[in-house]
Amino acid sequence: METHQAQAFKTATTEGLPGAVVVMDPFHVVHLGGYALDQCRRRVQQDFHGHRGCEDDPLYRARRLLRTSADLFTEKQQDRLKALFAVDTHVEVEVTWSIYQRMIAAYRYADRRQGRALMVKLINSISSGVPKLLTEIITLGRTLKNQSVDVLDSLDGPRHIQRTDRDDQRLPRAPTRLSIPIPKPHQLHRQITAQH
Repeated sequence: METHQAQAFKTATTEGLPGAVVVMDPFHVVHLGGYALDQCRRRVQQDFHGHRGCEDDPLYRARRLLRTSADLFTEKQQDRLKALFAVDTHVEVEVTWSIYQRMIAAYRYADRRQGRALMVKLINSISSGVPKLLTEIITLGRTLKNQSVDVLDSLDGPRHIQRTDRDDQRLPRAPTRLSIPIPKPHQLHRQITAQH
């Protein structure tokens, strides 16, 4: 997400809808973490292996595994990840991956207050004092700190605003009909005649 575009959208929204509450939804927050992880993986690949990821490179092969939530791993995937992180040169990817997993975990809590507390702790931990080598985490921390109000609002639960004047509300639209009827299962099976 481009910061300038996001800020322009936020400004336009608040001007057009003064009563609106702006939040960053979980998908986009976690996407920021995933983007940082991808960038770190590519940088480490280039720095230590001297080329972009190829089919035989462990970091490249693990790109989908790294973006998977850890609680969904099979035993085989856990073993693959351990082997990947056993390589000393992959430590920066491991650290960035752990930040990404903590972001996912914050939204997985059934109790939103606990999720919010975890996200606050995460934002504080990566907003300052991060080693210079971890450039992607530094950028992510800066972004989350600048957008912390919008990020944390999504973990505060839904806000219900009672409108006093309901005359201007539109009635719900009736569902639109499909112009082409959906065929029944028996209509999909046609007899195919052999051609000579």
